[in-house]
Amino acid sequence: MSGIEGFNFPAFAEAASELRRRGYDVVNPAEGTVDFSRPWSYYMRRAIRMLTECDAIALLEGWEQSRGARLEVYVGRHLDIPATPVADMINGDAV
Repeated sequence: MSGIEGFNFPAFAEAASELRRRGYDVVNPAEGTVDFSRPWSYYMRRAIRMLTECDAIALLEGWEQSRGARLEVYVGRHLDIPATPVADMINGDAV
């Protein structure tokens, strides 16, 4: 999200909307109150707390360039939470 115009919120919103339309129960860290005066670590702590309640991680295109997404995938792997590209989930190719 960092370094992307609008913190990539439009892509998060579009993916969440499409996944919900397909019946997924989505937890989206880009939703809710955002206070841009808070540091990155505040949002990552929040996102990781949310992640611990999830069954899977949906990855947006380009996630590899995101320090936060890489951390979420790392934590998810150690908690046996699979990570799958959003496009695969939408196309029904998710494992």
